Amino acid sequence: MSASRAIAALVTAMALPGCVSPAAHREQNQARLRQAVEAAQRDHCDEAIPIARELADARELSDADRVDALGIVVRCALTSDPALAADAVRRGEALNARWAPAAKFFLAIRRTDPGAMIEALEEAADTQPEFVRDLDRAWVTDVLSMARGVNDSDASLFAVYEALERAGYRSSSATHEAWLRGEHTRLLLLRGEVARARSRLPERLSPGFVLSLRTRNLYAPLRAEGMTDARLDYREAAEAEVEVSLLEWRERPSDAGSLAAAMLGLRALGRPQEAIDLGRRGLAIFDRDPPPPEDDERNWIMNEIGYALYAVRDSEGAREAMERAAAMPEHGGANVSQVINFASELVRDGQAERALNVLRRVGEVSPYGLAWVRAAHACANEQLGRVADRDAALRDLAARERDNPVALMKALLCTNQTEAAAALMIRRLEDASQQDDAFAALQRYAPSPEGERTQVRILRERFETVRNRADIQAAAAKLG
Repeated sequence: MSASRAIAALVTAMALPGCVSPAAHREQNQARLRQAVEAAQRDHCDEAIPIARELADARELSDADRVDALGIVVRCALTSDPALAADAVRRGEALNARWAPAAKFFLAIRRTDPGAMIEALEEAADTQPEFVRDLDRAWVTDVLSMARGVNDSDASLFAVYEALERAGYRSSSATHEAWLRGEHTRLLLLRGEVARARSRLPERLSPGFVLSLRTRNLYAPLRAEGMTDARLDYREAAEAEVEVSLLEWRERPSDAGSLAAAMLGLRALGRPQEAIDLGRRGLAIFDRDPPPPEDDERNWIMNEIGYALYAVRDSEGAREAMERAAAMPEHGGANVSQVINFASELVRDGQAERALNVLRRVGEVSPYGLAWVRAAHACANEQLGRVADRDAALRDLAARERDNPVALMKALLCTNQTEAAAALMIRRLEDASQQDDAFAALQRYAPSPEGERTQVRILRERFETVRNRADIQAAAAKLG
């Protein structure tokens, strides 16, 4: 979550004035408050903060003007001095600052405090719903990622979805909106709220949701309500997802996320060359008219091109594309996602030493991303015979199981620890917050050409060993 994105969103939520209210009692303080506002708007925070802090204590100013002064402090100190920002938020809240829930929300994210973040989101849904409705889908994705990392992730995720619904949030992307509603539906069913779950059912079902509807006992009440075979056709759902994503991209050519979703759908449908051609056309458009740095997602388009090139058995071209993706900025800052993805593909290519060198470029990373880094370390060091380094990565991953159980599963398969992998799979199948993904992983899918790579084939064979165990089959049978 980049600092620039947080500040930009906070500025929108706070709506600091271009000039101050005439309620200030002294003309000099009015002029100084205007000066602080203008300095903050130019991002000259070293100039703005001292003035704003002094004015926040000026009793001759109206509460409204002191709230504006405190807002300047929050905006400027959010990333540089969170403690100062937190103090300004508390003082603003005491003065009934409308921006307080939004400021608490971004401050909690900055401090990686999921509990405070969810509490602030719930408060904003009730008192400042327009702020929640205006969150872009990247922020919503980040929020859900944080919620998944807490011990009681099921309850935390449910609180987020409930807050989004209460505020009337709708994603700008139909594909993203369908995914959000599908997840909320699942959580409602787990709580026995069938009527509400039915009301949240997406109008257009994603392929993943179709898979769950067809296979999970949890969704039986919804299947019984007139779900036709046509609506539960996996391929039809995938085709529709590609069509909708392409339509969204054509309507908003600056939205690289929709283009990447269409490419992912084409790959899932076994049409990788179409994904490559589409991605290259998209990159040409973005090169002519680049989006703002914080909204630039060309790294994900190049990433999808790399994956598609693997699917057409062009491994050299795929590595070149992945390396280019890893060199691109992410949200206007240093790249993390594609550095990890590139290193992971190098491990699958058997280029372990090169993968470890790439991983040295990873900067600040989320707990989820760090788990993928550790998985790549474990797999690469297994190939290189570096037992101590491999085991250190595995120990760290085991301690981070809640952050990313899929990364731990990959590392256990890489190191041929099928007993531990089976135990992990059973834990996932018994965990309400993980069982959908775990159950879906056990389904059988058409083989991909990328499976011809030696390391990919080895992992697939080891996973088959885990899947075919009697205890895994018994655990899965309880779900559908």
